[in-house]
Amino acid sequence: MKEVVELSIVMPCLNEERTLKRCIKDAQGFLRRKGITGEIIVVDNGSTDKSAEIAKKCGARVIKEKRRGYGRALRAGFKAARGEFIIMGDCDRTYDFAHMTRLWKKMQTCDMVVGDRFKAYQEQGAMSLAHKIGVKVLSWLGRRRFKTDVYDFHCGIRGMRRAAIEKLHFRTTGMEFATEMIALAARKGLRIKQIPVDYLKSVKGRRPKLNTVRDGLRHLDYILLGTLKPFWREFWRLTTILFVSIGFGLGLLWAVAQIPRLAIEQNVTESADYYDGFNELKPNLVEDLDNTKVDFYADSIWLSIAYGFDGSLRSVIEDKYAYVENVPQDDNLRAQLSGELSANQPYFRYWHGSLVLIRPLLMVLNVSQIYLLNGIILIALFVVIILMLCWHRELAAVGIFAASMIVGGAFFGSISLEYMPVFLVMGITSILAMRMVWRGKRKQLLYLFFASGILVNYLDFLTAETLALTVPLLLVMWLDRKRIKTTRRFKKIMKLPLLWLVGYVLMWLAKWLIAWIVLGNSVWSDVGSQIGARSLGTTEEYSFIQLLCYAIEMNVGSLFPLCLGKIWALVSAVIVIVLMVIVCLKRKRGLNWFWIDAVLIISLLPFLRLFLLAEHEARHYFFTYRALAAVVMAFLMFCVEVIDWRRTRKKA
Repeated sequence: MKEVVELSIVMPCLNEERTLKRCIKDAQGFLRRKGITGEIIVVDNGSTDKSAEIAKKCGARVIKEKRRGYGRALRAGFKAARGEFIIMGDCDRTYDFAHMTRLWKKMQTCDMVVGDRFKAYQEQGAMSLAHKIGVKVLSWLGRRRFKTDVYDFHCGIRGMRRAAIEKLHFRTTGMEFATEMIALAARKGLRIKQIPVDYLKSVKGRRPKLNTVRDGLRHLDYILLGTLKPFWREFWRLTTILFVSIGFGLGLLWAVAQIPRLAIEQNVTESADYYDGFNELKPNLVEDLDNTKVDFYADSIWLSIAYGFDGSLRSVIEDKYAYVENVPQDDNLRAQLSGELSANQPYFRYWHGSLVLIRPLLMVLNVSQIYLLNGIILIALFVVIILMLCWHRELAAVGIFAASMIVGGAFFGSISLEYMPVFLVMGITSILAMRMVWRGKRKQLLYLFFASGILVNYLDFLTAETLALTVPLLLVMWLDRKRIKTTRRFKKIMKLPLLWLVGYVLMWLAKWLIAWIVLGNSVWSDVGSQIGARSLGTTEEYSFIQLLCYAIEMNVGSLFPLCLGKIWALVSAVIVIVLMVIVCLKRKRGLNWFWIDAVLIISLLPFLRLFLLAEHEARHYFFTYRALAAVVMAFLMFCVEVIDWRRTRKKA
C-alpha cells in the first residue's frame, strides 16, 4: 500500500546547482521537525548543469519538463504532486525552506496562501529598485483588475490545497503564471490569505532568470488581456502593436527631423558628387545586365527629402524633395544644397521610414559609405541565417536559401538606399521566426509577422516588399514540415501571411489618414491617382494584358541565370523540367499534401503581386524581380521534400 503524502514541495529548477542542495536539505529538515509525511519534487526545466543529479542524490523526485518556462515547470510539478497540500518555492535560496511553519499553519484554514515580501525582512540588494517599483505597480493593477487584496502578486513561495489547484485551469507558460494563479483563484472565489515572508539575496554570481522588462510586460499583458476570450485577446494585442508602431514610427521620424541640416550637409554634398561620377542615375553594376541596375535616381530623392526636413511634423509627413522636370535628380539635389532650389515636390504617399536610420548616418557617412555598411549588414544577416540552419543540421535549407538569394540578386540590394530596407526586414524576421520555432514559441509568430507587415510598409519604397513575408514564412514552413499535417495546423500557418497583409494594408491606411489630418483633403485624390497608375489598369500605349505579359517576361527574365541570355535560359528550363520528371517518377509515398499546398500558396504570392501591380512591375522590373526569389525557394523546397532521394540514389 502506498504511503499517503500529506505535503508536496515543488521547486522549479533551471541551472541551480549552487543553491539546490541547500534548499532541498532545508525543506527535508522542515518536514522532519514537523512530522509531516511529504515529498520534494524538483522540476528540471532543461538544466545544462548538474542540478538534476544533485536533486536525485539528495532524495528528491526529479520531473523533467524540457519546454522552458516558469509556468510550464510549475504546472508539471503540480501534475506530478501526490500531496493533499502543495508548497511551491524557488530554489535559488531567496526563500528559506527551513522556516515554513507559519505558511503551513495558514494553509490549514484556507485554499491558498501567498507570501508578502514587503511586510517582512528584505535583505539589502535582494530586489532592485526597478523590480520593486514594477512589482508594486503590477500588484496594484492586479488588485483592481481581479478584485483581490493580495499585496505581492509575484512572490515565489506559496501554499495551496491540491483540491483548489484542480479547480484552476492554467494556460500561461512564463513568469506571468504567478499573476494567473492569483487571478484564477480570485475569480473562482477561493479563500486567499497572505503572510509576510523574508526575501534573501541569492548567491553571488548566480545568473538571474527574471528579465524585469520582458517579464513585467508579460504580467501586464495578462492583467489587461489574460482573462478575455482568445479572439479578443489577440485582437487587442494586434491593435496595440499597430498603434504603438504608428506612434513610435512617426515619433522617430520627427526626432531625426530635429537633426540640424548643417550636421548632414557635408555628407549629402559628397553624396551628390558621388552620383555625378556616373553617366546615368540608373547604372548597371554589371554591363548589359539590367538586374544589376541600381536606382540612384530614387536615392537622390531620399537624400533630398532627408536634407529638406526642417524639424516640423508637416515636413516629416509631406516628404518634399527638390524637383525640376527633365533635370537629372542629382542636379536638383545639388541645386537644393546651394539654395537655388527648394524642396517642392511632395512624396507623402510613402513615409520613407528608413530615414530614421539614414539621416543619423548622414551625420558621419556619405552615401557610398552607407552602401558599404549596407553590404556588411546584409552579409552578416545572411551568415547568421545560414549558421543557425547549420547549427540545427538543416543543410538542405542552407543550400535552398543560398540558391534563392543568388537567383534573386539579393546582394545588389545593398547598393541602394531604396532596395536595402526590405532585405533588412526579411533577414531580421527570418532570424526571429526560426528562433521562435526552435524554442517552441510558435504563438509569437502571429505578432512577429503582423509587425513585419507594418515595418516593411514603414521602411520600404514598394520594391520587393513580399520578400519580408515569403522568405521567413518558407523557412518556418520548412522547419515545421513534419508538423503541418492537419487542417488545423494548415490554417494556423496560413494565418501568418494573412496577418502580415493586414498589418501592411493598415499601415498604408494609417499613413494616408495622418497625411490627410496634417495636410488636408488633397491627399486622397493624389493617393487615388497613384494607386490607379500602379495597379490594375491600362496606359495610352498598352492594354492591361500587354502590361501584365511584359511585366512577367521582364521580371522572370531578370532572374539569374536567365538574364545571361537564351542559352542559359534554355539550360534553366531543362533543369526545371528534369526536376519535375524526377518528382513524377521518384516521389515519396504518403506525401504531406497540407505542407505542399501551403508551399504552393506562398509561391503564388509574388505572381499575385505582379498581377495587382502590373504597371509598376513592368516599369520597375529591374528591382521588383527580386520578389520572385521566393518562388525559386518554394520550388526547391518542394523538390527536396517530395523526391525520394534514397530510391534515386539506388537506381543510380
